[in-house]
Amino acid sequence: KEHIVELQQLLLKDGAYLIGVPNRDPADLALKAKASASSFLSDRKKGVVLGPENVNNGWSRAVGTSRNAWAPDPKEKLPQWVQLDLPAVETVSCMHVSFQNRKILAADFAVQIDSSGEWKTVAEIAGNSDRRRVIRFDPVKTDKVRLVLQRALGEAAVCEIRIY
Repeated sequence: KEHIVELQQLLLKDGAYLIGVPNRDPADLALKAKASASSFLSDRKKGVVLGPENVNNGWSRAVGTSRNAWAPDPKEKLPQWVQLDLPAVETVSCMHVSFQNRKILAADFAVQIDSSGEWKTVAEIAGNSDRRRVIRFDPVKTDKVRLVLQRALGEAAVCEIRIY
């Protein structure tokens, strides 16, 4: 009983979905970050807004009527990005990315970090069709991390980004 919360957080980190349990992993730097994006899908008539703040709100799936995802504005050309600004410089070496559903057939994306005011690519993924991807890279110190969506076949809605 005394380890149930810890077990729940470990299961979520490994990609499990636990109804009603959000990500509260104290090691996940993304939870403390401010999210922004180059663009985002917004259709107010349909009540759909897939803004950047959804990638680090603690939910890795749609809950009720909230899709809890970021998607680039389909009217804008790729590449498009979602960025997480950390409250302080941290050493990072891993990003977990979860796409909202399996409607995505393939995506190419990169992980970038801000290095002295310039964006440096630390990982590139080509032809991803996985719902969830763990990307490891050499440890770097930064306070800004980006996921850059370069190409997508199908809807590329990102529902969670974790940074470690």
